[in-house]
Amino acid sequence: MKDLAVILQGIASASVIAKERSFRGAMRDTGSGFRKLQHQIDALEERLGFIIFHRTPDGVIPTREGQIILDEARKIEVIAANIMRLGKSLNNETEGEVLLATTEGLGTFWISPQLRAFNRHHPGISIRLHPSMALADLRRFDVDLALQVIEPTVPNIK
Repeated sequence: MKDLAVILQGIASASVIAKERSFRGAMRDTGSGFRKLQHQIDALEERLGFIIFHRTPDGVIPTREGQIILDEARKIEVIAANIMRLGKSLNNETEGEVLLATTEGLGTFWISPQLRAFNRHHPGISIRLHPSMALADLRRFDVDLALQVIEPTVPNIK
């Protein structure tokens, strides 16, 4: 696990250094000192067995191998962002009422039986059904959500 932590720290630092194209820019962006960033890159390079950056007077340039690592690091960043989004949604204490317009058949036979399970997972959200065969006008915000069995005439409503 320690190796994983060292690798992840090194990859995070390498990503910022590559984005800023310099250690100085990465220091400004992360608030870390040069020695800390250099130590993280050195530790990552030692574990990987190759150099990630060529150091030049104008900044840093990823090596061929370093660019491959940085491309993979972008995937890690996407996964980390997804984990953060998931964590927020799982920990979200959202509250409020949602007015749902639907046809009588969908409301009675499909939505109503699902509301108990929905309420167990989202106790702070109440769903108020508005069963009607008349079309809800989403443009006027009569309802929050509508399930209708016709094709909408307004292009940006789905």
